[in-house]
Amino acid sequence: MKPLRFLFIMALCSLFLVNIYGGNKQEIHKTFKNKTSVKINTLSGDCVVKKGPGPDIEVFFVHTYSNLAFEPQFIEENSTLILKDKFRLSGSGDSTWHVTVPEKTNIHFNSISGDFSVEGLKSNIYAKTISGGVRAWNCVGDLDLGSVSGNMDIQDLSGKLNIRNVSSDLRVKKLSGDIYVKTYSGDVEAEDLQGIITIKVPSGDVDIKDAKGSFQIKSASGDIDASGIILTKPSHFKVASGSVYISLAQRADYDLTLDSASGDVVLNYNGNPIEGYFEFKASLDSGEIIAPFPFDKEEEIEKWGKTYVIKSFKRVAEIPRIYIYTATGKAVLKEK
Repeated sequence: MKPLRFLFIMALCSLFLVNIYGGNKQEIHKTFKNKTSVKINTLSGDCVVKKGPGPDIEVFFVHTYSNLAFEPQFIEENSTLILKDKFRLSGSGDSTWHVTVPEKTNIHFNSISGDFSVEGLKSNIYAKTISGGVRAWNCVGDLDLGSVSGNMDIQDLSGKLNIRNVSSDLRVKKLSGDIYVKTYSGDVEAEDLQGIITIKVPSGDVDIKDAKGSFQIKSASGDIDASGIILTKPSHFKVASGSVYISLAQRADYDLTLDSASGDVVLNYNGNPIEGYFEFKASLDSGEIIAPFPFDKEEEIEKWGKTYVIKSFKRVAEIPRIYIYTATGKAVLKEK
């Protein structure tokens, strides 16, 4: 009798553990009428949002949690559909929300460790995750995308773009509009940008290829390397501790300032016409100024207890005004 009782108890325990910890794949499919926005809140669940073929919202939810520990929630509030995780008990498992929406549906995603992916929308998109990744492709609208420590894959976006990361590198490609990119302790690689371009990196390098627009690029302790640059408005490239290398794709028609406190500053015209007013500044003791043309004016100034040399020349016209400044490095203008 005791062996049978023992087996019965073991069976109950096994069933309880399965119910708590899950392991079996479960699928839920729901269809909703079109909404203005969809909000997704997850603890660790991933979310994939794509443009759908019709006017309805399709939600396909897959998870491996137990029904005792976990319950997905689908809530309709006026013009908003809310999708979120609800945990009754702790347990192991994973989940993914697959959501297809009309292309003008606004998306709001929040997660602790879930990944987020969006593609093909023309709407406002907000996504924030702590340790998850963010992937955004082929979207138009106001996009606010951020991750603290996850990887970010950002390509083919247009509109007002706010892209932030704290401790990972950022790679962005084919962006246009009002572009703001910031990472606190990683590098930024950017390619094929057009518009109002702002990139801020407190600790890291900035690498830009093939970009057209106005530029406000700053790094506190890293290098800035930008090639294939076309200016459409006055621009500024600045580092505190590092070097600045700028290579133009065409003649500069707008004011440009390049400066570094402790590195080389190099402006390369790549064979394009060099016209305008050019001013160079470097430390008398530990800096150097190099230019392909003779200077019209040279002077020395005292600043912060140091002596700086300022040299300038005008070529063809008074504008644009180009400033190439460094403290302890080389200030260089190259014809090609």
